[in-house]
Amino acid sequence: MKKNAFKKVEEKEILDKFLHTDIGNLWYKEHSIIDIIPEESPDFLCKTGNKSVGVEVTQFFVKHKNRTYSQPLTRYGNQLCAKVKKEYNINISIIIDKYDGRKFSIKWRDHIDYLYNPGFSNFSQAKVFKDELENFLQENINTLKKQAYIQGWIQINDEYYLVSIQSFPSILSGKYDCHVNNSGEVKFNPFDELQDCINKKNEKSSVYQKKIDKCFLLVAVPDAKIGNYCVFTDEINHHKFFSKFDSIFLYAQDTNNSYILNT
Repeated sequence: MKKNAFKKVEEKEILDKFLHTDIGNLWYKEHSIIDIIPEESPDFLCKTGNKSVGVEVTQFFVKHKNRTYSQPLTRYGNQLCAKVKKEYNINISIIIDKYDGRKFSIKWRDHIDYLYNPGFSNFSQAKVFKDELENFLQENINTLKKQAYIQGWIQINDEYYLVSIQSFPSILSGKYDCHVNNSGEVKFNPFDELQDCINKKNEKSSVYQKKIDKCFLLVAVPDAKIGNYCVFTDEINHHKFFSKFDSIFLYAQDTNNSYILNT
């Protein structure tokens, strides 16, 4: 699947999930939407009785050093899932763990570092890991066909990765995808960073509004499995954001909750 096509599928999935929340369902009914058509600038055009309504979808990623580790591995794993489906017609999901020597170190400072700096942020062997991951799959594809589960270690220099591949959906997502076991310090209510995300779309709002009567922004917050370590509390209901859209909705994918942002 091409990158743009994959992105459009992802955007549609986000919109569908938002519409199944209480706020999303209410918005859908209030505007008497008949049909939703994938488009560009904005991402979706909604057919209503007498007005044209648009929805622009974007994702919010908090700034975090551990994302540089989690996102590439997740991407490589998802690419391999798609490749196996295409070449072998097998649906798989993948779990990637990295051995953390700090847990078992005899040095007290390593344990302190493990507590105050959880997870991993450096990933200098990205290309090597991708090749090794594909090699591991190829070497074990026949076993996977028979047993529906394989597991093994990948060594790159002095780093060790435990890879688990199964031919059933991930317990965490319910989908055939890749999950990277990483962790990181969580940011609570990163409103300034969220406003920066909104500002990027504000700059394009005049382009969107030329085509439609009303335009709404849907900001999705991916969960922590790809290194998006942030949480929004009820404080978000009292914070005011600057917007050029008719309304802004925030959809938290980990909790399946949605909010109408104050603007």
